[in-house]
Amino acid sequence: MNFMVFILAFLMACDENTLTRTLHRPLAACTLFGAALGNVQAGLAAGAVLEIEALGFDAAGIPSNYILSSLAAALLAVNGTGAAESALAAAALMPAGYLLKQISGLINTALVPMARKAASERKEGGMLGAVLLSLVINGIVYGAAAMVLASNGKEIAAAYSSLISANGWILYGLYAGGVLTAAAGIAVLMRNLNVKEMPGVFFAGAAAAAVMCACGLSQAAMLLCALAAFGLSCMDYSLRKGGSEKAAEPKPVKKGGAQWW
Repeated sequence: MNFMVFILAFLMACDENTLTRTLHRPLAACTLFGAALGNVQAGLAAGAVLEIEALGFDAAGIPSNYILSSLAAALLAVNGTGAAESALAAAALMPAGYLLKQISGLINTALVPMARKAASERKEGGMLGAVLLSLVINGIVYGAAAMVLASNGKEIAAAYSSLISANGWILYGLYAGGVLTAAAGIAVLMRNLNVKEMPGVFFAGAAAAAVMCACGLSQAAMLLCALAAFGLSCMDYSLRKGGSEKAAEPKPVKKGGAQWW
């Protein structure tokens, strides 16, 4: 099982920079990790929630990597933690995964002289070898980290359960942050459906996301956020409509002058 996790993490790390560039996304990664851990349904459910969280991280511009966080979400979900709780807890590992990517890049700097020499000598084989070696190093770094995480999956799930049981406020904090991130992610999705990229569509998406989150979590504060976002959306629409009507008004033209012709 741990070897299968290593292979998957290796392929996802390579795929992140080449090939499809989709296997490392949480929805695909959690599903694959869940299948490797013996429960593809739990991995898929956690991946769906984590994918929305990832969209929020992307919208906020937070440097992230999703491979380790997807594995953590799948581990928690497979060991009995709810899909939403697993994804919210694992989202904290997204910036940590990016740090691991930086460490891998630092190791790969040792290949720069090799690639530079091959480029100066116009040896395509040497340049291709440097690129492939870089991908292999990156895959091994992520595969090793994933294998260590997977080998302690049950202990991590048990420690998380005991931590939440003793400190319930942590779970509420995860929900609060996760709801805001999910709302931003859904808002970005709705905004991207619009061709003109109007900010009003973003606010409307935030309103819809807040309503959905509030219905699922019974939080009145999110309904207030939804009303505020909807109000901003209406205000933005009215301001833009008024500005377009003013721009459409014909300007008087004086005949006989330079302005006329």
